[in-house]
Amino acid sequence: MLLNAPPPFNMAVTRRHIGDIVWTHVAIEIDAENFLEGFKSHLLSHVRPNWSPSGTRAKVFNDGVTNKLMGLYHEDGPKDDMVLMRINGPGTETFIDRDAELISTHLLHRAGLAAPVYLQFDNGTCYGYLSGRTVHVSEMGDRAVLGRVAKTMAKLHATEPPPTSHSRALPFVWAKCDDWISKVPQTFEDPKKNETYAGMRFAEFLKRKDEFSAL
Repeated sequence: MLLNAPPPFNMAVTRRHIGDIVWTHVAIEIDAENFLEGFKSHLLSHVRPNWSPSGTRAKVFNDGVTNKLMGLYHEDGPKDDMVLMRINGPGTETFIDRDAELISTHLLHRAGLAAPVYLQFDNGTCYGYLSGRTVHVSEMGDRAVLGRVAKTMAKLHATEPPPTSHSRALPFVWAKCDDWISKVPQTFEDPKKNETYAGMRFAEFLKRKDEFSAL
């Protein structure tokens, strides 16, 4: 039976916007080791208020490298109503602009190319689930499949951010390279790390920062 979930407590819920893109932010960090209870206690009422906490189940997807991805669903509901909750890997915000990522997903959803974003929390995002599968190698030469892929890719690249968007409308590959290079540490507190990375010539690479900037 689906019942209203209890309201969250001891946290700030705000509506953020950039241009005409609006999203909900919940000021809470979800513990990756106790994600189901964290979701039910703090996020459920915002995402699926008609689900009962006791009937909410979870499936863990293990393909991620740094992020943790879980699918939340209700035992009495269809699996297509699943909510995906991604907990960002520690430190990934250093080189990934999570707000820009969220805005891009909103834009792709408007274009029919991505699932909806439900909310953002301090260390992750909740968004919708799209049922589907990957293209098999044997289908790579199928003209019907290739045509659909080409049309979808064309639609993807025709999607432009609005002028007031957080995302820049101009190519930013060199600016992003410069940003990543500036974050490379020249030394580490851990002597073993220093020894491991000593031969990678980071210092020399950092000297080329000005060369990238001039391009």
